[in-house]
Amino acid sequence: MSPATSWAATRWRARSSRPVRSGHCTCTRPSRPRGPRPRPSPWTPGSAGPATPASGGTCRRAGTPATTGGTSPPSRAGWPACGTKDRSPEQDPWCDSRIATAFPDNVEWLLGEPPGDGTKGLDLYPAEASLLVLFPFLHRVHYLRRAVRLAQVRPWSLRPAGTADPDRQGFEVFAEESEALVRRALRDPGAEPLVGWWLCHRRLAQHGEFSDSDSVHTLMAELGDCAVEPGAALAADRVTVLLHGLRRGPDVCHPEFLNLLPADDRVRCGPGHQQIRFQRVGLLVALAYGMSVETTALPDIVAEHLAIPYPVDLPLLHRTLAEAHWGGSRDLPVLRAECHHEAVVEGLREYTARADAMLHAIRRTVRERVNQPMPDLPTRLSADGVVPSRGTFDGYARFRSDGRRVLDLAMGIELYKDRDLAVRELYQNALDACRYRRARQEYLDRTTEPSGTPYTGSISAEQLEFKLERPAGSPWTRR
Repeated sequence: MSPATSWAATRWRARSSRPVRSGHCTCTRPSRPRGPRPRPSPWTPGSAGPATPASGGTCRRAGTPATTGGTSPPSRAGWPACGTKDRSPEQDPWCDSRIATAFPDNVEWLLGEPPGDGTKGLDLYPAEASLLVLFPFLHRVHYLRRAVRLAQVRPWSLRPAGTADPDRQGFEVFAEESEALVRRALRDPGAEPLVGWWLCHRRLAQHGEFSDSDSVHTLMAELGDCAVEPGAALAADRVTVLLHGLRRGPDVCHPEFLNLLPADDRVRCGPGHQQIRFQRVGLLVALAYGMSVETTALPDIVAEHLAIPYPVDLPLLHRTLAEAHWGGSRDLPVLRAECHHEAVVEGLREYTARADAMLHAIRRTVRERVNQPMPDLPTRLSADGVVPSRGTFDGYARFRSDGRRVLDLAMGIELYKDRDLAVRELYQNALDACRYRRARQEYLDRTTEPSGTPYTGSISAEQLEFKLERPAGSPWTRR
């Protein structure tokens, strides 16, 4: 008999108490609507129960609203991390426990339902199915373990600590890259811990998640007997590469990265040997994670609207993501979310555009490099369903510009023959911005509930000196 098994049979085996073993197996069960299976989240306080699956091919991600029964959401000052002495990692206001169920649900949805005509669906070896089932939970545990360690830098405080702790010093250096955001947060005590925790997660995702090369090996060793049955399917080196792929976005399809994963590898799993198509697994889990919309993976525009009048409300943001789901057809999933802030609308649309770019890259890679059968992937991902919540705001506009090119143009002699004119123009622009900001807040205070944080504008100027040197035998450099 063939060692391959269908995805439906593997899921049946995963739910039974018997271990997965080699050999062909079949399983029949009643059909259900396509889409991730709704289930209540045991990690979310105040769970309102499982969501109702939508009809007509709609796929709904499991999630629980942050508030139920019409209770008004707490203000941002209500987060435990914003005023208590015990600021443990469990009180991180950005913690997104929903991802623990959303990620595996999206893996299941991408793999698809068994064909209704009785034909065999996507072939998976039991070792491959075990890896696909366990990997989302391994990712979550590994990330939280690293987050607990990095939380020791006390991210709720953005003021220089003057300590010799290298981790804290590294955090302060990383925070300097967001100097404007940090300055605004320091003027608002309620926003300081929110921005600090955000920067902590950003540092973890960009630099700290895999800074310890043995972190995944340590995790696998602590699993003990639980990791014996899957065998080489949970090899630490392979899992580490798969975890790296979740952070790469569209670059997960880069040949240099894909070459780190074997296209078809024969491994020892259980009583015998099986095949694992690691490249196929890596592409599927990367797309499934991208469709999960983790809070800490949202674009920077969300955090940039924290320490300002009328900021993003984190409880409302969590509720928006908990109620968000992918609707539409399997060929064209549409992210549907009702947002309570303009920045959340822009953030989700930008996030979906990046996920759609990754989907296009994966589809192209599947045609050109992956020879194994793949499930039917969506054609594209759309954010047409990301809309403002009813009665929140009617419309908004966002100005986009290339800041680097504008700065080069404003400070160069191409636009101003006299450098004094450039300085005067910059001052006038800053003054106009302060006047506009003050007028905007006065208007909002008259038409809506006052924010309670008066705007006090200020203009500062700093002169920088550049020295040009040309060492012998080298071109001109600027320091």
